[in-house]
Amino acid sequence: MDADLSEELRRTQKGRAILTEIHVHPSIKADVEVLLGVIVGISPDGLALVEQSSMKVRMINQTAVDQLNLMIDTMMDTTLPILLTTDLRQEICIVKEETDPTYLDLRKTQIEWKGIGYWLLATRDVTSRVRNRQKLISETFVDELTGLYNRRGLNSLGEQALHLAQRENRDLLLAFIDLDGMKQINDSFGHKAGDKAITDVAYLLRQTFRKSDILVRLGGDEFAVIAQGKSHQDSERIRRRLQEATEDLNRVQPNSYVLSLSIGFAHYDNDTKPNLMELIERADADMYVQKRAKKNSFAS
Repeated sequence: MDADLSEELRRTQKGRAILTEIHVHPSIKADVEVLLGVIVGISPDGLALVEQSSMKVRMINQTAVDQLNLMIDTMMDTTLPILLTTDLRQEICIVKEETDPTYLDLRKTQIEWKGIGYWLLATRDVTSRVRNRQKLISETFVDELTGLYNRRGLNSLGEQALHLAQRENRDLLLAFIDLDGMKQINDSFGHKAGDKAITDVAYLLRQTFRKSDILVRLGGDEFAVIAQGKSHQDSERIRRRLQEATEDLNRVQPNSYVLSLSIGFAHYDNDTKPNLMELIERADADMYVQKRAKKNSFAS
């Protein structure tokens, strides 16, 4: 390796990658630059050098071009079409027309060379691993009847959501939903109708909440939703939307029963930092306030 270049690369700033000497047999030392180009070109991993200030690609091998679904004739003059997070490792999904999505493990190394900062990107196809993980999650964390998360899913994803809310000082709202009169539906119309009512609730939750929210069937006729970025101020609007969606479904779907839901809320407060079980208990108690109010109104 050229002595000036070697010295330049050793004088990198603290926290950036330091490129060390490459040990080369004397017989090919003169041709090492060409040989390294061949090695980069045939690498089974995608490799790319991206300028940090402009996010423009300065070097890329064909593997990365194929994995990232890029157009090589235009990409050198355009910004890299990938959002790089602050973490040094991330998993990205690449969507291609008429094919299933592929997943890449992307690793980043910071390099400073001649006063310019670069990202050295390395990508590896991990589609098989991701699909196996998704299958495992589906089998472990998903309710078979509704396709919503089950209680295991709530415990895992809920704890992650609480940690994120605490770390980023974000609002979080937990909703507890109960299907009114489930026992009467089963007793009067059979368990097949009861299962249909349960799947109807799952449909209503998907209609009411966002795709980013965590929708859960806790078991039986009880459901929960974790909505990140939502606060107590959003609870009445959510209650109204769920009620309207329920009324619409009762009008258009000729069931022998009438769907009715009770919903309660609990807000995550970063000052007191309640745990997941405390939030569930608060939302459950708030739900029963609404359920009792319904019964009292019917009785009067």
